[in-house]
Amino acid sequence: YIVLAAHTVLVGADLSTVESAQSIQSGRRAAVINATYTAAEIAAKMIKNGNTNTQVTAAIKQVADMYDVRPISGTLMHQMKQYVIDGKKMILLKELEPDQQKVEACTFETGEVYAIDIAMSTGDGKPRDMGMRTTVYKRAVDVKYALKNQAS
Repeated sequence: YIVLAAHTVLVGADLSTVESAQSIQSGRRAAVINATYTAAEIAAKMIKNGNTNTQVTAAIKQVADMYDVRPISGTLMHQMKQYVIDGKKMILLKELEPDQQKVEACTFETGEVYAIDIAMSTGDGKPRDMGMRTTVYKRAVDVKYALKNQAS
């Protein structure tokens, strides 16, 4: 199986004075960090046998509303299987608009593995194109690769 781990690190934080430390622990920056952490903890506890993906999405919305932040639209949490990083069952981070692609409702079962991917924003919750393209490479499980060939 695949294992993923991620952490949020606040780079360049000056904790040498009490005022600096307090400014980091309060305000909009602290709200979005705390909301993301809380939503991840709640999602991890709610992904259990018998619960549904819509329940997790609703819980994440409640956390975002509590901290006055917005989940990033288009972010999905996926079921993971052996050699497959994005399985068929998905959890929406944010409820979609009526004209967007729907995710089928599903019920969690014992033994399933999910990647919990939480992304929050103090802005409008919509990703912006910054001109730099991100590339993610993914193995096609049904294709056999001959990596020891000269052409590889």
